[in-house]
Parts: sequence; C-alpha cells; structure tokens
Amino acid sequence: MPIFDFDDIQMPDDNNHSTRPHSNSIVYIIGVGGCGCNIVEYICKIGIPCNNVDFILIDHDSKFLNAKKSVDKKFIVDKDDTHLDGKLKSIIGEHRGMIVIVTGVGGWYSASVVAPLCRLYQPDHDNPDTENNVSLALSVLPFDLEYYRKPKASDDAALISKYATKVITINNEKQNDFFGGSVQSSFDKVDECVYDIVETVCQMTENGETSMSIIAACDKLVESKEEPSLKELIINAGLTKPENNDLEENLHSFLETIKTEKALREFNEQIGKRRNEGNATHAFIKIIGVGSCGCNIVNGFSIVIDQQIPNADLVIIDNDRQSLRKKSVSDKYCIENDDPELENKIHEILDGFYGVLFVVAGMGGDYSAPIVAELCRQHQTEDNGSGVSIAISVMPFDFEKREEKANEDIAMIAKEATKVITVDNEPKYKHIPDWPVLLTMNQIGQYISELIYSISSIILKYEYNPVNYIDFATALKSGSKAVAATGRGKGVDRAIDATRNLLWNFASMGYHEFGDMKNLLLYISVSQEHHLTFQEFDDITQMMCMLFNQDANILWNASEDRVKGDEITYTAVAIF
Repeated sequence: MPIFDFDDIQMPDDNNHSTRPHSNSIVYIIGVGGCGCNIVEYICKIGIPCNNVDFILIDHDSKFLNAKKSVDKKFIVDKDDTHLDGKLKSIIGEHRGMIVIVTGVGGWYSASVVAPLCRLYQPDHDNPDTENNVSLALSVLPFDLEYYRKPKASDDAALISKYATKVITINNEKQNDFFGGSVQSSFDKVDECVYDIVETVCQMTENGETSMSIIAACDKLVESKEEPSLKELIINAGLTKPENNDLEENLHSFLETIKTEKALREFNEQIGKRRNEGNATHAFIKIIGVGSCGCNIVNGFSIVIDQQIPNADLVIIDNDRQSLRKKSVSDKYCIENDDPELENKIHEILDGFYGVLFVVAGMGGDYSAPIVAELCRQHQTEDNGSGVSIAISVMPFDFEKREEKANEDIAMIAKEATKVITVDNEPKYKHIPDWPVLLTMNQIGQYISELIYSISSIILKYEYNPVNYIDFATALKSGSKAVAATGRGKGVDRAIDATRNLLWNFASMGYHEFGDMKNLLLYISVSQEHHLTFQEFDDITQMMCMLFNQDANILWNASEDRVKGDEITYTAVAIF
C-alpha cells in the first residue's frame, strides 16, 4: 500500500468539472513532467504578484506530485491513456486566455502530453470565443551529458511546434556566463529565466496587453543570439511606439521587484523545510541486512545512512539471537532456517512498505538466499506494482570454496529481485599478497554504503536533477544484470582522475566493454566549497560518449554533500 497521500492529487475526469482550475484566471502556468513541475513549483513558491494566474502540475508519478506542496492543482495523467484528450480537456476546462506550459524535452513522457494540450487549446473557427486562445510552450533542452536525448528532444520540439502558438527553447548548457560555471548555477538560472518570462507574461495580461503582443516579444527572444532577459526584449521589442510606451509603463512595477539573493536563499530554506516535513513520517528507502554478513554491513554503516538518508528504515534478520542483541540497529528479527512461517514473517517486516528496498546478504551459505528471495518477491507483488528491490549480494572469498553455491543463490534471487548487484571481494585485492583481510571487509561495507546512498540519492536529492521515480523503476527493471563501481578524484583534474578510477574499478570486476548496456544510473558528489563545474561535467560527458552504448538511457543526479574539500566522487550502475 503506498505511503503517500492522494488527497491533493486529482485524477481528471471528463464528467468531473470540480477539478478544473478557477475560470477567472487569464493565465494558466502548467508544469508537465519532472522538469516542468520542478520549475513551476519554484515559481509558485516565490509567487507571482498578479491575481490572474493559476498553477497546475501534470505528471504520471503520484509520489513525485505528492511532494510538490506549493501547488494545489496536481493531476495524474498517463501519456498512453486512451482518454488522454478528454482528461486534458477536463484540466483546462473552458479557460479562455493564455496557457504557458513549462516542460523538459527529450524524455519519453512530456511531449506526448504537451502536444495534445496545445492542440486542444488551438483557436476553433466554429467557436468565436476561442479566437484569442494562445499557448506558449517553454521547452528546456537536456544537458549534453544526456546525449541520448538530443534526437528525441528535436523531435519533441517539432511535435510541440505544430500545435503551440509559440515555443521558446531554453538551453541548460548556455545559462552560464562562462564554461567553468557550476552546474547548480545553471539550474538556478534556468529557474530564474523561466520565472522572468512567466512573471512578465502575467504582468502584461493583467495590465490589458493582448496575447499577440506578448507573442511578438517572444518572437524577438527566439531570434536573439545574445538571449537577453525577456523584460529587456519587451521594452525594445520593435512594436509600434504607443504599444512600446504602454509596455514600459506596465512593466515598471515588475522591474522594481527583481529577486534578490536574500529572497532566493529564503525560498531555498522554506522549500527544504517543506520537503523535510513531507518526508518526516514516511520511509521511502528500506535497507535490510540478512545473515551474519548482511547484518554486519548494515549495522556498520547505520549511523552514516541515518544521517544522510533520514527517511530510510534499517532492518537486520538473522538466526543467531546472541549476535542480533549486539547490533545497534533497532529493528531486529530472528528467523530460523526453514521457518514454516517465513512468508508471514516477511509480510510483517515489509508491512505495506512502498519504495526502494535494498537487501544486503552474503552468498554461498545455507541461510540468506531463501530469505532474500522472499523479501524481494513480496515487495514486487503485494499492491506494489512500482516497487523496486535491489539485492546486493556479497560473494565469498575464494578460500571458502562456496562459489558454486553462491552462483546458485544469486540465480534464485535474480528471479524475484528487480536487480541483483554482485560485490566480489577477490579480483581487486588478491594480487596484493600483504593486503589486510579485515581492511578489505571494511572497504566492502564502505562501498555498499556508498552504493546505497548513491542509488537512493538519484531520486531523493533535490539540489540538481531529481529523477522521476517511474523512470528510475523502469530503468532498473530493464536488462538482466547490473554492475556498479565508484570513482574518486581530487585536485585540478579531479573529474578525469575519478573517471580513470571508475574505469579501473569496472575493469577489476571484468567489465571492459559497455556496448550492450541498456541503462546507466550516475550519481556525482562534490562539496559545497568546490562546485561541480561545466568543464568537469564535460569531462564526464566525453567519457560517457566514448565508452557507453549510445542508445543507452542515462539517469543522473548530483549534490553538494557527503564529500569534503576538492574531492569528487561518482558512482555508476550499468544495467545490461
């Protein structure tokens, strides 16, 4: 059963007009998909000083929409719904005026909703009331790192252009004043750029300007090579002199309300508080250690995980009661081998949990595999169609002579889990005769901690590019196997050094070719003092383009935390 609340999320219906926005609004600001919804929430949170605007969010991920606390009108829409037109018509209702749609292009969802939304809002020659209908689409292009989305982005833009009155394209990569600018500043500038456009449009409509005057100014924006701010373009739009004077006068108040750094900082603090409040009572990540190996690892990093993923639940399961008593993890379950009540006990442990389940266990013994398989099976099937279970299976050392049994265990788990990630102790260190065994075991725990944190943060961290949960689940469910590695680097060439380290770690596991890779999860960590720059972003991009399958889908995110100084760390999970 889902943990999120559906109260604020509406399912549009042709016969249910109560879900429609207020009819007295002149402008609807509609965010479609992950990118569009994030930007529109930003705009709504800061606020538009006009009384003629309504904010609407449209997405297919109910959990994602539920986290958008600033916007009241949120609608779940499936792009493949056979009644798509009817549902979109229900959302816009009988609105007359302008709709401004904010969306990212290049994904598999947004354009399929934006295009019919604009088509439905085109002027109807048989209905004179619709002759002034105007749709303005603000399309945000993918980063160069998302090279696989470039052709799709062009197709999306062409599709939307067929129906929208005007399309304005916003390029993430060109929002910085110089190539070495930080990626975070690019996101901020995209938000601010869209905010300026939206606020200006609302100001003009409130002061009686016609929609076509606004579009004329937007034409100048599209034609401009320097891409100045929209408010500057409108003042110098080359319209007739009386119109130009009116525009200057109407924008006077707007020019006096430019956002300050203090206002932006206060916004970030407020939105962070809202997110924390929204996630405080519900766990979306559950990490379970099974058997002595899994329990030791989960217990070892429990403090770190609790601090850095505060909405994660930790659980350990073993058949050794004395060992369980010594562990600091509070949720402990003693389950004997071949327990006839295994299924019921697993049901109690999951207890309707919805989200991402990590199960950590050692392979090759007689205990862990059946329990891990049952955990993954129940999480996949019990009212949890979008549930994701990731089994992190630790292979035994060579001297334990358990490799054959371990491979059988992994095959059993793979039938039930969304994805199995195998952690092998031997290849990396066995060529160093005096390498301490205890240090290897500690590093395995650290590596698994980093892996769980990185995968979780791809969808939980909001600083850069939070990934839509449904896209995340779809990527993990593709392919038959997954392999993960982490790279680290410091200093001037830290991104290049981290890339070399990452590739060496992949090679140590026997992976040199990635031509058949279907999807890639990528998470980058830097410190707040040393931002991720576009030069470093480009270094990583070049590595992706050269080594990985060009048709593969890359889901990425980054944040400024976890590492200190000038270190950069990124974890890649390749799905084959």
